[in-house]
Amino acid sequence: MTEESVAQPDLDDVLEQRREKAKVSRAVKAIRQAHADGRESRKEHGRRLYGSRDATIPKFAAKHGQRRDALERARQFADVFDQKSVDQLCRECWEHKFPLGVTMIYRVLPLGDAGMCMLMLQRAISGKWTIRRLIAEIRKRPGAISHTGRPRTMPNGPEEARQQVGIRMGPAVSWLKDLNSHMGGQLGAGLQKKIGKAVSALDALMKAAS
Repeated sequence: MTEESVAQPDLDDVLEQRREKAKVSRAVKAIRQAHADGRESRKEHGRRLYGSRDATIPKFAAKHGQRRDALERARQFADVFDQKSVDQLCRECWEHKFPLGVTMIYRVLPLGDAGMCMLMLQRAISGKWTIRRLIAEIRKRPGAISHTGRPRTMPNGPEEARQQVGIRMGPAVSWLKDLNSHMGGQLGAGLQKKIGKAVSALDALMKAAS
C-alpha cells in the first residue's frame, strides 16, 4: 500500500468536512438574512398586507430581490422569533453540523407558539430531520394538520379582512375565468357549470367586501 493511497481517505474526510461546514455556513447566513429582512419590513410597514391596494410590501420585496410571499414568511419569522432565539438556532446548527433550511422554519410557524416552534426546530436540528419528517411530526400535534402548508397572516381588523378577501380571491377568479375560456367544452358541461357558479359567488363575495 502506497503512502498516497493511505493519505487519500484523510483528504476525502477533510473535503467532506469543508463541504458540510460550507452548507451550515450558507444555512445560518440565510436564516439570519430572512429574520433581518422580516424584522426590517415589520419595523417599516407594520402588519400591512401586500396587494393591489398596498404597494409598500411588494416594493420592499423587489428592493431586496425577493418574492412577496417569501417576504411575508420572513415577516412572520421575525414576528414569532426574537433575535435571541435566532442566535440560539444558529448556534445549534453549528453544534450539530446541520444546515437548517429557512423552509423548515417557515413550516413550524403555523404552530403559533414561539416556544413550541423553537422546540420543534431544535428536535429537527439534533435529529437531522428531513422536511418530510418535520411535516410528519407537526401533523401529530392536535389541530395542526390543516395548518402545515404555507403560513398565513390573519387580518388585523375588519378593514384588513375586507382587503384580504379581494387580494386572495381576485387571482382565483381570474384563473377560473381563464380556465373556462381556454378549455372550452373539454371540461364537461357539469364542471363548467360549477365553475361558472363559483365565479359568480366569488365575484359577489369580493363586491360585498369592497
